[in-house]
Amino acid sequence: MNYLDDLIELYGRRPAAKVADDPKYDALCKAHDGNSLFHYARQRVERIREKLDLQVGKQETGQMQVKNALKLFEQLRVPDEKQEDEICRRLVLAAWYPFWRDVQKAHFDQTVKTLRKDLDYFLSFTQRNSVGGSNPVNAYHRYLIQSYGVDDPYTCPLNELAKAINRGLQTSKYKLRGFFFPAHEDNSQNVSKKLQDAMDSALVFIQLVQNEMFSKDKKYKAEENYCFDEYNMAIDSHKHTIYLFVDGKHPDDMIPEEKTYTRFESWFRLIKATDCVALARTQALDLEEENVIKNQELLRRKLFEKVQSFREALWNDSPPDLASQ
Repeated sequence: MNYLDDLIELYGRRPAAKVADDPKYDALCKAHDGNSLFHYARQRVERIREKLDLQVGKQETGQMQVKNALKLFEQLRVPDEKQEDEICRRLVLAAWYPFWRDVQKAHFDQTVKTLRKDLDYFLSFTQRNSVGGSNPVNAYHRYLIQSYGVDDPYTCPLNELAKAINRGLQTSKYKLRGFFFPAHEDNSQNVSKKLQDAMDSALVFIQLVQNEMFSKDKKYKAEENYCFDEYNMAIDSHKHTIYLFVDGKHPDDMIPEEKTYTRFESWFRLIKATDCVALARTQALDLEEENVIKNQELLRRKLFEKVQSFREALWNDSPPDLASQ
């Protein structure tokens, strides 16, 4: 074992305040007395064990220990080389894990894997624009888009609303991480793999719903619809889902079903029956400034906080002890 393994073994046996009582601790420190990297590692392991003692060690049930161990693991999970989340996991395995029920152990193991995935969400949207020129969705939501720091989108042919919502998700207080794929320009086989890999890594599927997605417009082939493919991937993998309707009132402003491709009927019907988050238009600031504020609040409550709640459920739903069932 290297000295990090030795430290984790020592700090996994007892609370941080009592580790110095172990003769092996004194021997290990003396063996690496002149090694500054060892002392840095020791301080890191000790600091994490101290946090675990406060947040996990004081819990009276296995359920609360699992919950708080996962919460701390999430707090320490950062994209760098420090691996503090892994030190936390290994200390938990040594100190508390052996005393949990099998179902609690399984929940901890699976949730660690889920939390280590890179993505909180997968954002699905369309760049379809049957009228050509500037994209109508940018006009409908012009001032909401600008409120998220995106330049005036009025003449842009791309879906700038999707860019604004992605920016809002990532810059909210939760700092959510997601998959945002503005253009599907690669070979279709490569695109499908990229989409599937991202879907597998995402906790929540978010789709911006526009009538363009379903329409029988001759400009687009029914077989070429990545939004439909993404929807099916999400359904097949049982993802949490959030649908945002951005073409007016839902479901009143959805196109008639007869104007959709037969291939999309089940998708269309599900969206129509779902309680979608519907964004009011903000195309004339003087008349609709209040809608900008309402939409921002709607996105905060129904999107940003909702995605975060799905993540928090990973530890809040830790299995109970037998006595509390």
